[in-house]
Amino acid sequence: MKSRAILAVGPNKVEIREIEIPAPKDKEVLVRTCFSTISPGTEMRVLSGSQNGHPGFPVLMGYSASGIIEIPGPNSIWKQGDRVYLSGTQKSNVHRLWGGHSEFAVLSDDAVFRVPENVDLQQASTAKLIAIAMHGYNSHTPKAGQTIAVIGLGPIGQISARLHARSEATVVAADLSDYRVKLSTEAGVTSLCAAGKALSDVFAEVFPEGVDCVIDSTGSLAVQEQAAKLARVPAWGGQEQGSHLIVQGSPPSIAINYDLAFERDLSITIPRDHSISELHESLACLADGSISVSDILGKPHSPNDAQAVYDALMSPTKDVITSVFDWSLL
Repeated sequence: MKSRAILAVGPNKVEIREIEIPAPKDKEVLVRTCFSTISPGTEMRVLSGSQNGHPGFPVLMGYSASGIIEIPGPNSIWKQGDRVYLSGTQKSNVHRLWGGHSEFAVLSDDAVFRVPENVDLQQASTAKLIAIAMHGYNSHTPKAGQTIAVIGLGPIGQISARLHARSEATVVAADLSDYRVKLSTEAGVTSLCAAGKALSDVFAEVFPEGVDCVIDSTGSLAVQEQAAKLARVPAWGGQEQGSHLIVQGSPPSIAINYDLAFERDLSITIPRDHSISELHESLACLADGSISVSDILGKPHSPNDAQAVYDALMSPTKDVITSVFDWSLL
């Protein structure tokens, strides 16, 4: 069947085009997409052609969406009308990274996940972004009395800061954008603007001894060493554990001075994606209200406006964190 989709067709250029999606086979489902959320860092790399494993243009982007089961295939466990989360179509006649921004999707039964009845599908379309941030959270499990700095308040940073703020640790976040700092503050996270300042100066007043854990969500190689310098230096010969740096922003490489890391007994974690249980946990957090991302998403856009949406995300002057496509607006 035909499906309209947002394809990256060249560097920083997208178009709505018709693609072919096959009918669901045994234990597969056809999903009508309701909302698909942009993961800016990843999709900007796809648009630039620099994403690892890029198959070439045109390519179908996106990896976090929600929708409704349109046709259950033979022997499927799902029923028509079931509300589900999906990452993207697993089959099409075009290259995929990873097939999320498509009007229809065909997936195996075990690749879709039920959305709780009290969770709206727009927020449900962010479940993978929440799960990625949760994977970083679970990699160190913050405890009472710990101090945590979150650097960079894009979508993963915003979510990570909110997840950590639910713990008994003391959490402070920072970003260059007043707009992003304002959103994070309104979500209940102590947040600071770092524009025109060194990170060490920004955090000196709140954490003069450094922090137990730094989450770098910027994806910037230039920020890495500044972020690492925020980590606490434990006493020599004592029983204190070393500091922790979690790199969640997908930088092109890791480049941290050895002596700087050695002095802090620094553990560096690079979380990879998420587990299935963390995806379920993300949907559960949306259901119980312990996390909300509606303010991060803003007003939904028609897929027809995709080029303008991506242009805004690429612009340093636009107050945009991420965007969601409403496929009913086609």
